[in-house]
Amino acid sequence: MKKIWIACAALAALALTACTEERRTTWDYGESTKEIFASQIANPEAGKSNAPATGLDGKAAERAIKTYQEGDDKTKQGGPAPSLNLNLNSGSGQTSGQ
Repeated sequence: MKKIWIACAALAALALTACTEERRTTWDYGESTKEIFASQIANPEAGKSNAPATGLDGKAAERAIKTYQEGDDKTKQGGPAPSLNLNLNSGSGQTSGQ
């Protein structure tokens, strides 16, 4: 009886391994992610040059940072919050409130 159980267990294990799928990654696994990151670099040769960066001048950058850190003047005035009105009428000819 013990030999029958061992044989059944071995047969069940063999049957279960036959149903598994072999999973292998391809040789280019992860390359699309690397390409996306590389495409976001504006100038890949920037570290090889001693040329100064171009862009905002110092005063404009200082104003931008100050505005970002302190918040916009419009939000400090305490006026009403901006509202968004949506017309959800589907064009059926009916108006709300009548």
